[in-house]
Amino acid sequence: MKPSTLVTIAILSGLNVETISAQQLNKLSGIVVTKESEPIEHVYIFAEKDSIWKETFTDPGGKFELPLENGNYKLKGVYFSKILFEEELTVNSNLSLDTLRVSPNLSLNEIIVEAFHSPVSQREDKLIFDVQKLSKIEGYSANDILKYVPKVVIDFDGQLQVGSKPAAVYLNNRRLSSEEIILLNSLNAKDISEIEVQSTHGGEYGVDIQGGVIHIKTIKNRTGFNATAQFHAVYPKQDYYTLSPNLNLFFGKEKWNIYSTYSFNHGRGGSYSETTNHYIQKNITHEEFYEGRSKPHQHTYKIGTLWDINNAHTISMEFNGVANQGKSTPNSWINLLKDRVLIDRAKEENIYSSNSDFYNGVLYHEWRIDTLKSNLKTLLNYNNKQSYSDIIIDTEYENFPDRNVFEQNISTAGAENYSLKSDLRKNWKSSLSLRAGIQYSYSKRKSDRETNSLEINSLLSENAVEQWTYNEGIAGAYIGLSKNIGDVFLYGNIRIEHTNIAGKSGETKTLHKDYTEIYPYITVNHKLKPRLSYGVLYTKFIYRPPFNLMNNYSNRLSDILYDVGNPDLKPQNTHLGQISLDYGNHSTSFEVYYVPDAITEFFEERDGITYHTILNYGYRTTCGINHHFNHNIFKWWYTNLFVHLGYEQVPKSYNKRELFRAFVTSNNRFSVPAVGDFQFAFNYNSGSISGNAHTKGNYGMDVSYSRSFLKNVLNMQLGVSDIFNTRDQHTRDYVPTLEYLFYRKPLSRDFWIKLTYNFSNKEKVNKQKLNNQNSIINRF
Repeated sequence: MKPSTLVTIAILSGLNVETISAQQLNKLSGIVVTKESEPIEHVYIFAEKDSIWKETFTDPGGKFELPLENGNYKLKGVYFSKILFEEELTVNSNLSLDTLRVSPNLSLNEIIVEAFHSPVSQREDKLIFDVQKLSKIEGYSANDILKYVPKVVIDFDGQLQVGSKPAAVYLNNRRLSSEEIILLNSLNAKDISEIEVQSTHGGEYGVDIQGGVIHIKTIKNRTGFNATAQFHAVYPKQDYYTLSPNLNLFFGKEKWNIYSTYSFNHGRGGSYSETTNHYIQKNITHEEFYEGRSKPHQHTYKIGTLWDINNAHTISMEFNGVANQGKSTPNSWINLLKDRVLIDRAKEENIYSSNSDFYNGVLYHEWRIDTLKSNLKTLLNYNNKQSYSDIIIDTEYENFPDRNVFEQNISTAGAENYSLKSDLRKNWKSSLSLRAGIQYSYSKRKSDRETNSLEINSLLSENAVEQWTYNEGIAGAYIGLSKNIGDVFLYGNIRIEHTNIAGKSGETKTLHKDYTEIYPYITVNHKLKPRLSYGVLYTKFIYRPPFNLMNNYSNRLSDILYDVGNPDLKPQNTHLGQISLDYGNHSTSFEVYYVPDAITEFFEERDGITYHTILNYGYRTTCGINHHFNHNIFKWWYTNLFVHLGYEQVPKSYNKRELFRAFVTSNNRFSVPAVGDFQFAFNYNSGSISGNAHTKGNYGMDVSYSRSFLKNVLNMQLGVSDIFNTRDQHTRDYVPTLEYLFYRKPLSRDFWIKLTYNFSNKEKVNKQKLNNQNSIINRF
């Protein structure tokens, strides 16, 4: 037990006051215990009156006694410089000394002293969330904890955001790819030390991050062996389920540790959607009602080690991967209408199978240069992904057999990425810091696509093979300075990046881009009072379209829908300006985003067929106010609230050109002693626009309950997601020749249970070393 980390301190059995007539002294006694009624030894108790102190220490049972004369006293309890409680009291008597009268604040049988330790703090331009200051997190995963981190939002698709923008997630200085985000489901919260959040970012993170940054740091230098076994089951509706067991292992010595994680995801899922393609000029409408069943089968694994060579150098290595095998059998029912009158029906049956294998290797070195926390960090990273998909489309019309489709599409893809990143931070006693770094990344990708007509009796049977190769090299460097001048924090840097891209279709070069960009970042933060500060910021960042959007061939998705690549896509730059105000547990910011060459989806109709592609489609402007509140409102209620009010403008759109929108998310935890924790989550989205598309709003509510048993070794969680079954999606995309409507209803309402078992065998720390570390000289 570490009393220095206590949240609630209780002084039980009252402050019993007895009169000793001969000496006219009163004996003040009490017991100092934790909220679990465990006694605290070595608490320094003193009572002060007229600059004269009476003092003592609590014994192994937490008890103390103080002889006091009548008068006014200030009573304090201190544990290793931490004030556990502080009370003012009055001891007086009437003329007959055999009766003692005490002030009302001593008439209680017990006094409860609450000490709220907020897990949120500010460090330079970062918000820090101390995970270990939350109680009863033994059964929580990293994703569970992120719901209570200020500015962090998890939408109902599971996507992480900082505020209203997508987030880049880092784990121990390494950015997680889209395939690796699933590792957060198996990362146990008790293994996390802190989470850093930045709603904006400078050149040290890279300028391809569109939103904020979430940096998760795990606890280091632990000793002993511990493990976590977890079982997660989800039941959305009849015949559907998801089972997700996982296991975390850790073994550590004082200088090194080894850790590993394995999880398995298996189940039976489903989805429902509707699409309407209304070809305006011909007044023909194609309605499709889609219902699919899937069988996910996924293995996720990670193994790593960390070694403190000495006080200055640390090396870590990690290997992780995700293996996917899945199969789905979607079926569709199609109505074909002319002038809104039904002229034909069809049934479409698909067989879709896919598998992918992703693995990643990491080598990391940190050199702690001096005692001022100067450091040099170097990261070498390798990613490899191989994937395969096979889809058969079988569509039969009743009246128009020339519209029938019986086709097979086979795709294989491989990708490799090598990257080297080195970051230097040099600090001086004057609080001036130099930040500089270099980064190089090289990617090579290749995809092959084969289309086969499966019409057995057709003389027009054909076989088409297409190939796409893509190489991308990015070299970048940045340099910046930060400085604290009194209550003002200044930080500015500039990053230069050179990009070279080459793509080929077969043996023909179809794509070549070679450009250099400069990206500034500057921020100023001024603390007016301990709980009041404001800041201003400007930065610029880039979005490079991925290789799968830049091929020069089309891919059939249904009987009337093709997906088309665009080799002419230009990168998308975004300019951001921000003004922020922080007061206590409230934070408000006003942001303006300007995107000159916005990348967006585009639908068009050609000969009764819909083609979907990606274009640079004019400019886009977004502005809004973000407000978040994160606090222990009461000792039993912890809340995390985020509200966004914004305005979006897309002047070139054929559909909705401007929109006022609102987005609200609230996560709450209610702790009831001896009962457990209740969690309530709510989110609301009024809608959004992008290009020619307008998506309507939705809302949803989640409720869960958790309880720990066996001295927090076993944790059980029960929950219901999307109670009202309201998290659906309605999107309308409109151009002069086509109105495209899309509706999706995921299986978002489900019942789930999660069981977590923690077991450990911690080694004893060398007692002599512990005594030396806690010597009086060191503490002072």
